[in-house]
Amino acid sequence: MPRTTRRRVAATALACAAALVAVPQASADSISYIKDGNVWLSTPDGARQVQVTTGGGYTYASQADDGTLVALVGQRLQKLSRSGQVLADFATPVTDPRTDGKQFFGPFDPVVSPDGTRVAYGYYYQAYEFDPTCNYPVGCIREQLHVGTGLTASDRITSWDEPGWAHQTGWQHPAWIDNGTLMLSEPGADFSSAINSASVLALTSGLTRTTWLLRATMATGVKSLIGL
Repeated sequence: MPRTTRRRVAATALACAAALVAVPQASADSISYIKDGNVWLSTPDGARQVQVTTGGGYTYASQADDGTLVALVGQRLQKLSRSGQVLADFATPVTDPRTDGKQFFGPFDPVVSPDGTRVAYGYYYQAYEFDPTCNYPVGCIREQLHVGTGLTASDRITSWDEPGWAHQTGWQHPAWIDNGTLMLSEPGADFSSAINSASVLALTSGLTRTTWLLRATMATGVKSLIGL
């Protein structure tokens, strides 16, 4: 299934806020997608398809404006050329090959920035928290599944301790607005939801973030900002 860019949706929402951010026009003349476990490219009109990888095992692919590809294979990320050459193969802080007892699950749905240097990806975190109201007065341990978005360079594993690369627990569905700005959605809501909040994250060393509440017009799919 073709991976349509969420950046256009993000740009529409921001345009309603007095056009705070301008989104560059994509220069890549193809769409990346997964077919039979491999990365493929297609012309926008679907008239021509080209198979990029042959090894199989791929589950997601994203393309930068310059044509650089980032794909998910197993629990690792690969940076690929348009000819299928593996330029980098690396794990993330949430990569955990264990089948039992692990706390992190991911990465999921990696999306590469327009310039091909950064990747945002989703993850789940399994937490075990004490609830004093459960089985009162003894209490109990509850399992809580949290979502989040991680950031990494597109060619190496990147620690969350590095300035400008901290993860964002509680936010998901990353969409690049430009090379230094990322749009995130609240847990349990997607861009198809009637009302949800969205966070715009400026990727500076301080990771500044602004949160908006968005309302969707279900008939047209257009969102408008209704609160800051």
